[in-house]
Amino acid sequence: MIFADIKGKNHVPEDMLTSNCIGLLSILPPIHLISFLSKAINSQGEKLNIISFSEIEKLEFWPYMANIGEPDVLCILKKPSTNDQLVLIIECKHDAGKSGHGVIGDDISDQLSRYYLGATKYYKNKKIIIIYLTHHRFFPKKEIKESVDIINNNNPIFWISWFHLYEYILEQLMKKEKKIIERKIFELLKSYLETKGYQKWRSWCSIKSSIFPKIIYTHKYNNMFLTPKLLVLYKRKYNSINLTHKPAKEVYNVKYYN
Repeated sequence: MIFADIKGKNHVPEDMLTSNCIGLLSILPPIHLISFLSKAINSQGEKLNIISFSEIEKLEFWPYMANIGEPDVLCILKKPSTNDQLVLIIECKHDAGKSGHGVIGDDISDQLSRYYLGATKYYKNKKIIIIYLTHHRFFPKKEIKESVDIINNNNPIFWISWFHLYEYILEQLMKKEKKIIERKIFELLKSYLETKGYQKWRSWCSIKSSIFPKIIYTHKYNNMFLTPKLLVLYKRKYNSINLTHKPAKEVYNVKYYN
């Protein structure tokens, strides 16, 4: 993506993932990036919920901040009704952990806490939130706790996953009223995340395909109930009848589902 090329980051897979995904989201109306980031949670399980900040005043990739480093994304949101600002620093990971841990002498080695404490000096009197966007399927408790303990200030670190982005994209693609350009961008993001291994299993019922019958077959056999939702995955002969395609009524109970 162009942002990684501009910053000379196109040789780093993690940075390419950041550039491609956040970059494409930034082209869409602001509500999409904001809605996705709103799903982030902190160590208390509280959602970020930043929907009231409906405008993106600034979005910059790898800004240099003296004595802090280069966070992946700096995003400043604005609330139109009051002009209040919220500073988001997004640190993205792809099969890697945060760089640095703990405090060495007077130097803060921990990446997330260093970004937060440094940003409070850059953006005085503004609320700072760190968003840790990673490859994890579950909340990385240890990594977040290490950083929060150093900061010791109202849990300003939130976490969200690339898997959550994939899920958000699927939700958007299910909405029929999407504009053509928005749908194309979401479809491109979906395909890209799948190639990176971030496809998220939703459930049998979420699979919309005419080749699969919308029925549940329950078969009682040797006092056990077998309930494969897709008949093509279950094949057994019973009384010389092949049940792969058409079940015998006296053997199966048939229930329909939406």
